[in-house]
Amino acid sequence: MSEEIAPNAASARIEASEINGRWFARRVDTQFWGEGGSLAGAYDDLSRREAEYATFLERAGIPIIPVTGLKKWARGIGRPAGRLFASLAIFALFMVPVSYAISMGIARGVKQAEIKVGGREFWTRMERGLIEFSTAKHDLPPEQAEELRQAVRRIVERIRPYSSELRLILEPVDATAPSAERK
Repeated sequence: MSEEIAPNAASARIEASEINGRWFARRVDTQFWGEGGSLAGAYDDLSRREAEYATFLERAGIPIIPVTGLKKWARGIGRPAGRLFASLAIFALFMVPVSYAISMGIARGVKQAEIKVGGREFWTRMERGLIEFSTAKHDLPPEQAEELRQAVRRIVERIRPYSSELRLILEPVDATAPSAERK
């Protein structure tokens, strides 16, 4: 059996149902419900729960937000423009922390990859690195070393005809010479 009761005109609708001799009352458009042995008992329980919730919010300093206003706003999401806006809002809420995490990771990587040139620490690391690299464990096997030498020789033979022109790139430019001579 289901009935609707409204204790006063200012409050929201209340739905009530009887199941196996117990009455359950629920205020429509809210999360509140009450139960009791009678319809009046269920309504009293509902009122008590609403009062406890209001007291909790008041003590916590949280303003009461009417649910009906949120329901009216949520109905707008059913329209295509509302769905688009909701999708963009959710996407933005997701992307802000993700983009922040990515940018912080990149910044951390750049900071770790920075090589400080100069100073005691730099030259000490450079010296240790040269000594370490000169050890026999970094030597190439003889076959691989010979293969690399031959590759370098072939490259030099291909470039040698152009070396006189390439030499001009490395020479400093005389600023006093006319532009026709520089060409």
